[in-house]
Amino acid sequence: MVVPIPVAPGAARLDPSRLGTGFDEAATELVLAAMRRSLGNPGLCSADSPSAWCRDLRPVIKIVREIQAQTGLELSITTFAEARSIAEIGARLAQRRLGSSTVVRLQDGDGEPMFVLPGLAGAIVELIALVEEIGHPGPVYALALPGLDGGSNPHDRVDELVHELLVDIRRVQPQGRIHLVGYSYGGTLALEIARLCAPADRGLVALIEPAIHEANWPLRVWLRFLLLRPRRPGKARGVEAPAAPSPERRFGSGPLRRCKAMASAMRRAVVGLARHTHQRYGDASRTTFVLTGSYYARNLPPQLQRVRDSAYRAIALYEPRRYDGEVVYLRTEGGDALTCPPEQVWPSLLPGIRFVTVPGTHASVVAPPHVAALGQAIRLALARYIPPSFAVFTVPSISPRSRNTATVTSIASATQGKPRGRSR
Repeated sequence: MVVPIPVAPGAARLDPSRLGTGFDEAATELVLAAMRRSLGNPGLCSADSPSAWCRDLRPVIKIVREIQAQTGLELSITTFAEARSIAEIGARLAQRRLGSSTVVRLQDGDGEPMFVLPGLAGAIVELIALVEEIGHPGPVYALALPGLDGGSNPHDRVDELVHELLVDIRRVQPQGRIHLVGYSYGGTLALEIARLCAPADRGLVALIEPAIHEANWPLRVWLRFLLLRPRRPGKARGVEAPAAPSPERRFGSGPLRRCKAMASAMRRAVVGLARHTHQRYGDASRTTFVLTGSYYARNLPPQLQRVRDSAYRAIALYEPRRYDGEVVYLRTEGGDALTCPPEQVWPSLLPGIRFVTVPGTHASVVAPPHVAALGQAIRLALARYIPPSFAVFTVPSISPRSRNTATVTSIASATQGKPRGRSR
């Protein structure tokens, strides 16, 4: 059953019963109107590439919601990365081809392929800018999470999912070396895909702050996180905490108001402790487990909601194992405010890990302006695996945080031939 969704005034109306009967132009106009409003760009035309404009998940969700409200049909968010023009999206809508491919080719090229994997929501659109900044000379493919293609069901087990993704990879690249870049949840998937590959087939394995559920943190790390989070939520993870309103502003002055402020703070602390305890020791297969997760997002389009919830459950059920291959771990200066510092967990699991610090936070690193430094850091790491003629950029160095940390520029010392930088 389709739940009606409010739509902005003036939205085009489209009768779903007429879809599939040569109604491509009307469907294209509907998609155009939704994209113009959501993106704030009235100059869009049907020949424009959606991937050039749809690189933020939030406006894409608005577009999908508006189209669903008018037609009762839910487009896959992957369509906005896969379609070559807005007119193609309109044609798919008119013909009720709402699904998408599980492997989307984002870039053509010659040489060894690169595969990029998105975060919890499976939003390939968020990685388009990163692929452009990396400038890999070979072809680049994005792997969509099952459930976003309109036909398959999402997985709630990492091991099952990575086997399916590896089949998709080998369908594109039957043999030979591949490079893997994963963001957040995609970083976890990239690591496990690399584990399944033969050593000779492993190229660069770049993990952008991969997800690791708090149930898999060492107990002392988890307890320290709980103790520091209520007092200094920013300093505990290198993130500036938002300024909270003072108790006087919220409750006024006087003994009674101060007691109310203390009671409110205690209630929040107890609720937070209960939630984190449930996340660490609770049953991940229960529906309530996902609802109390730190990364839970509600009110998403139904298809996207199912995929994201299943991905979160998969992370909770996932048990990290030792991996002896080389790994480049890209972490941000701001970090992820919802997890512990990576050096407290990952080095014991990944002996070959190399930390590289880039500007931004976990949420902002794949978007401008920080995506430029992230792309160049991956580009530098790639120089170890491809010919020296590959162009390498340099970016301003960032102070390392620990002995396992490298700056973005210092990783060039590990490359072969020390290729000289030139602009694309």
